Amino acid sequence: MNTKRRTFLISVWTLFVGVVVLGSSFLYVIYDRLAKADVVELEARELERKTEQLVSVKSTLRDALPSVEAVNAALIDEDDISSFIDELEALGADTGVSITIGSISVDPIPKAQSMKRLSVRATINGEWDKIMTFSSLIESLPEAISIDSFAASKTPSQDGQSSWSSTIELSVFIRT
Repeated sequence: MNTKRRTFLISVWTLFVGVVVLGSSFLYVIYDRLAKADVVELEARELERKTEQLVSVKSTLRDALPSVEAVNAALIDEDDISSFIDELEALGADTGVSITIGSISVDPIPKAQSMKRLSVRATINGEWDKIMTFSSLIESLPEAISIDSFAASKTPSQDGQSSWSSTIELSVFIRT
């Protein structure tokens, strides 16, 4: 009976060890799955946070787009300097004044690597009201033009009408 009892105890012990091993393995698998679930949850939260940031950035960019387009419209491309000068001369012809471009210079702007400053000095001849119309229309061009100086003087005319001569210095930013 001792052998039966011994066999029985060994069987029970083996069964107990097997149950403990299987239970431990089962608990390890559950623990491992829970740990992986925690990692996935943290990654999901991080992804959600980044998605919210991206939505915010997209909204900011969408709101800024009209301003960016306005700035782009106010600048001229470096390759379009001659077109800009042609535009000034055509504006002069349209308003009935004679415009002579005296000097053009392109100067770098400190701390602005992608922009330069175009400076134009011109002489305008014509009637006072036409010179003033021309000057006003310059300011209404889509480019961000700054009239740096303006001087006008009356010149005697042979036909009895007064004629004016003015010197205008203006500048505009160009995109490089």
